Amino acid sequence: GLLADEHIPELHQSLTNFLNREPASQWFEPGLTVYAEKEIIEVDGKGYRPDRVILHPHKTILIDFKTGQHRELYAKQLKTYVHLLERMGLPSVQSWIAYTDQGQFVEV
Repeated sequence: GLLADEHIPELHQSLTNFLNREPASQWFEPGLTVYAEKEIIEVDGKGYRPDRVILHPHKTILIDFKTGQHRELYAKQLKTYVHLLERMGLPSVQSWIAYTDQGQFVEV
């Protein structure tokens, strides 16, 4: 839906606070190699689209942004993404679920 104008400052402040906290503040530093919403095609043709993949020389960070309550399905989804990234040869994959509405970060 549409966001009413009077809610924009509150939302902006909430997002700023969220993105300035650890570990999220590291995910948006200048100069990072980032793939956002890039599709990964499995050998069987099935496609996967992680929200954010950050490449460092010796590690890879995978982030999926969610709202609402934690569901086991989310962790399972990230584990699938981790497996795909590892099969692609990316180093030391760390994965996180970032609950934007709750301001929580869960390492998977």
